[in-house]
Amino acid sequence: MGMSVVGAASSMRAFNYACSSAINPIEHWVMKSLFPNINTSTSITLGLGQLLLDGETLEIFQSNGYTVIKVLSNDTRFLVIDPETGIVRDIMISEYGWINGAYCYYNLQTNMAIDLGTNLMNYEQS
Repeated sequence: MGMSVVGAASSMRAFNYACSSAINPIEHWVMKSLFPNINTSTSITLGLGQLLLDGETLEIFQSNGYTVIKVLSNDTRFLVIDPETGIVRDIMISEYGWINGAYCYYNLQTNMAIDLGTNLMNYEQS
């Protein structure tokens, strides 16, 4: 998947930042609608925000040309920003050292997502 963009470099960085920083919260809310017991710890962006609100200290530093944001006391969740492109990446490392991502929705989960989407699209206000 690619795109062609025309405009000032700063506008392209801002566009990339806006789009890529929204992906993680959207993923969280999709998962939350399918699995209601999920909390903010499954979202890097929302999780870091919640930890900040709970009084944790954020650490922001540069590494290999990227801006990295993480909680000082936790080395498992990172936001990594590419200042050249504006693209935001979220990284979660499990307690076993694996890099995690959202698992594929299949069978029941996919059917639930399709049904939810259909119901939302067909909803009529009274």
